[in-house]
Amino acid sequence: MAKEDLRVIKTLDSVDQSLLENLKKTPFNKITVEALCEKARINRTTFYKHYRDKYELLDNYLARVLEEFRIKNDVVFVDADPESINEDKYKLPFRDTVEFIISKKDVYEILWTAQIDRNIFDEMVQTISESIIKRRIKQHPEIKTDTEKFFKTSLFANLFAYNHLVSVCWWLANDYVISKAELFRLFDDMMREGLFKVFKEQL
Repeated sequence: MAKEDLRVIKTLDSVDQSLLENLKKTPFNKITVEALCEKARINRTTFYKHYRDKYELLDNYLARVLEEFRIKNDVVFVDADPESINEDKYKLPFRDTVEFIISKKDVYEILWTAQIDRNIFDEMVQTISESIIKRRIKQHPEIKTDTEKFFKTSLFANLFAYNHLVSVCWWLANDYVISKAELFRLFDDMMREGLFKVFKEQL
């Protein structure tokens, strides 16, 4: 990769980090390009070379964050049934998702509480939900045209996504009050005996 490319990547990373640092303390509508540049240690000309304004920066950054989150959320577990849900091929991708969220804890906690005109937590829930629905429709195309089945699929997908993300969020916010192994056991029990079982029995 050319030296110029590396310099651009480093600059854009600095701007991303500046955005996050500013969002920690300041409502987005009060953040200025000057403040973003100061924290990123760049001049305004450099900023405007890459972004039209702070709104384009925010939209671009959030789009990348949500797309990465979507890719890292493997919803293969919807292929299982209550008897096979604890097989490694279903459990391990689920654990990988949790590990990924843990690795992004600092970023997500800022975005979940940032004063912006979007609810990023809800958008992340929706991202998981849409992936579940898409996978179910791929397996069962009739869901698309069956109003009742589509409604139930959508309902359970949203319940799953919300339950999963709220649980992980609570665990992070409470400084890992239970062990990761215990958290995973609770998820396993829920998948085997709780919402997942109801989901499979309904559909």
